[in-house]
Amino acid sequence: MRVGNIWDSIRDFILLCGLLAAVNWLQARTDFGWMQVNPTPWLLPAVLLGARYGFATGLNMGIASAGLVAFVKWRLADTGELTDVLHENAYTFLSIALSGAVAGELRVLIRRHTIRLNRDNETLHAQNERLHSQLEVVRETRHQLQTQLALYNAPLACLDTELEKLFESTPEHFQNELLRCLHRLTGLTSAGFYWVTHTHLQQTAVLHPTAPLASTLTIAATPLAKMALDAKALASVADATQLTVEQPFLAALPWTDELGRDGVLLIQDMPLDAFDMHHLARVELILKWTSEMARLRHSLDALVVREGTVSVDDFRGLLYEATSAALVHGLPSAMLHLDALNTDTTSNALKLLPATAVTARTDGANKLAVLLPFSSMMEARELTHKLSAALPMLSIENYLIINPVATDEIWKRIAQN
Repeated sequence: MRVGNIWDSIRDFILLCGLLAAVNWLQARTDFGWMQVNPTPWLLPAVLLGARYGFATGLNMGIASAGLVAFVKWRLADTGELTDVLHENAYTFLSIALSGAVAGELRVLIRRHTIRLNRDNETLHAQNERLHSQLEVVRETRHQLQTQLALYNAPLACLDTELEKLFESTPEHFQNELLRCLHRLTGLTSAGFYWVTHTHLQQTAVLHPTAPLASTLTIAATPLAKMALDAKALASVADATQLTVEQPFLAALPWTDELGRDGVLLIQDMPLDAFDMHHLARVELILKWTSEMARLRHSLDALVVREGTVSVDDFRGLLYEATSAALVHGLPSAMLHLDALNTDTTSNALKLLPATAVTARTDGANKLAVLLPFSSMMEARELTHKLSAALPMLSIENYLIINPVATDEIWKRIAQN
């Protein structure tokens, strides 16, 4: 024990014994040491100091307490020898010394356990930091991989046209049309949409149905679906040739339908040469966009809002997703800012917009922001010419969505106009 702790323990011993002796003198003057009380309060100095400073201090202070009590009782009795007092109350004095030693030993054991826990905690914290750093590297690598995979060949170049055809379909056939769209753009040949009902998956649409794509599945018996729903991310098998009866699906992707219900897309079959991150990245991108746009369209229909406009918050959310698609997949989007002089011009402009256009009123009834997802500047100019020819009084500005900085600057400019 350090020298500072020795002096601290002596000081604490003197204070505790002084207080205890004063109380003892006031409460039981004829029974100094409370020998008739079991357990005697004179155990406290040894126990408290042992618990604070350790085994050696507890034992020493226990012996000192017992010696102090024995000495005072011998002086007060003024008869016999000190050894007679010790023999007469040997059990009590031994208990005081042992209590201090036991309390000190418990303190040592607890301290060792605490040190070990702190050491383990530091080790786990270091491992967690290292794993977090490795995860960031994996995410960055995945980001770069998706960028390369999504730009590898041409099918996504016509994504805006495919989306336009898709949103011209009725809501009842939307998911079936989406499966056909995914078949054309990503090569999947057999898949189904399911939505979650407690512990089951209920099929809502299917492409080329097979036995594994049953109308009802249990989540517990569909491990890929469970992984995708829990992680809210793509889950796939490592090797397409190792499917089993218990695990017959190639991949599962989380999905939210137009009613906001959680669901999953189960891919049961696709050509072997098409089963890679290249094509799965396309599926993930298309699902993300169509899910959000279907939700917005359903919200508009439910509110009987036929103007075709969404809230500014929803519009900015889709604008953010367009920016992310430009960064991750290299797919730019275009945006128009329309400034009409009257309500009739605004209504006519809305009727001329393509089905995939997302529109919000920016400031006042006749100023509109129009997002053209996955469209180039050339397509934005073509729409501008079409609108200008039909509505000469309409003021139009074109923007290209390619990075977050440009998008923020565009929105500030629109808000200021």
